[in-house]
Amino acid sequence: MVVIILNSSNTTYWIPAYSLNDTVYHSYLFYIFAFVQISIYIFTGYLTVRTCFIFFRIKVFHENMNILMAWFLCQWFEAILAKCVVTPYQIGLISIVMDPEKVYYDWWAEDKEDLVPIRENAKILPLLVSSYFIWHYLYSILFSVLAIGLERVAATYYIQDYENVRRRHIPVLLIIATNCISIPYAFETLNNQVSLILTCIQSFMNGAIIFFGYLVLWRVNIVWRDRISSLKWSHNEKYSLARKFQIEENIKSLRLARKLVISAVIFISVVIVLLICLGFELTHGYDTFFVYALDNAIFL
Repeated sequence: MVVIILNSSNTTYWIPAYSLNDTVYHSYLFYIFAFVQISIYIFTGYLTVRTCFIFFRIKVFHENMNILMAWFLCQWFEAILAKCVVTPYQIGLISIVMDPEKVYYDWWAEDKEDLVPIRENAKILPLLVSSYFIWHYLYSILFSVLAIGLERVAATYYIQDYENVRRRHIPVLLIIATNCISIPYAFETLNNQVSLILTCIQSFMNGAIIFFGYLVLWRVNIVWRDRISSLKWSHNEKYSLARKFQIEENIKSLRLARKLVISAVIFISVVIVLLICLGFELTHGYDTFFVYALDNAIFL
């Protein structure tokens, strides 16, 4: 939702929320939804911590990949804490709009008359700070799969000794690089300098790079595995158990990546369908339910 502060500069901000000033807490259904939502968040938090524990306890993959997976998974807590700050503004518990009786539903707008007017003296700083962290989380997740894919590229490049030599700088540099992209990107998005179309194009481009990159990695590792099985190595290639193990780990991680891609496609499809239903006003009085579903689709 794009809001505009009515002052001399008419500053606009893109808030990552579909509803604003929706006084749903007056309805008993809100408390049912809130209980279910909090229960799901608690379970998701437990599942996230448990998954990270399993990564490091039984070493499912290489230590560098485990570090990346744990880092990006734990960023969910960044988003959920920010969501807790945004929620009072969404449900109207904290009103900052010019008309406190009006409910606003929208995701992004370009025309000035479609922007949500905010009082100049409204306490909007907590909303802006939390919105920034939500955008940072969303962009971090967008580029996280690419970062994990680059770690697999490094594993393939150093396949001869990747398992035995600790190259801790690889996940550190990938995490730094991801934040170098997501931090300014989130800032520009919050300040409404990035359009919805550009965001969608970036998402599709990122997905295409990841898809074709994984296809290439899959083919390379499958060819190497077949050559190991048939012992068809050239005279300048060196066979080792470490190399064989790393190839198998790459293939195992790429199988996991295939499941991640399927999950991502389902996630994006659900979000797009919900946005279409809300954007074209197909909800017919069930706006609160669809907003609730959209929030959970984004954060879970």
